[in-house]
Amino acid sequence: MRPEVYPIGITQIDWVTISKVFKEQQMKNPVSRLDDIGIDLKSPASFWLAMGEDYTALLHTHAIFLIVSAVEPVDILESGLIVKIKKPVYIVSGKLKDWYDHIMTYSVGDNYNYVTRSIVNQCQVVLEQAGFQKLFEDFFKQQDPDNDTFYLV
Repeated sequence: MRPEVYPIGITQIDWVTISKVFKEQQMKNPVSRLDDIGIDLKSPASFWLAMGEDYTALLHTHAIFLIVSAVEPVDILESGLIVKIKKPVYIVSGKLKDWYDHIMTYSVGDNYNYVTRSIVNQCQVVLEQAGFQKLFEDFFKQQDPDNDTFYLV
């Protein structure tokens, strides 16, 4: 049975405060970069993009997913990102940098089970829809011929 993944939280930046402080300090406002590239300030990816797509900015952004899985997602449990509520429901929270690393680890190659790959695939799709597609633009999604998951190549 395919696990279900639901995004339930992602960091939202307070651009009003950032703009105010940068103006007071007579520094270039990072919001101007977002205006230049046409990014909505409400986009979850806005902070990362404002920082020039610097991967260290991913350390300051968090994502939370609710996962429903009849099979315990052992690889995800061992990642240190998860809080188990009550089987089969799990709440998984972590820095976007950690999410990116886990997605890359479990989506490249064929060393991982269906449940793990399905979960990270679904998380990747959510992150791409939230504006983080540039994180994965160097990779191609290759459909697994045996199930509904994909590999990154």
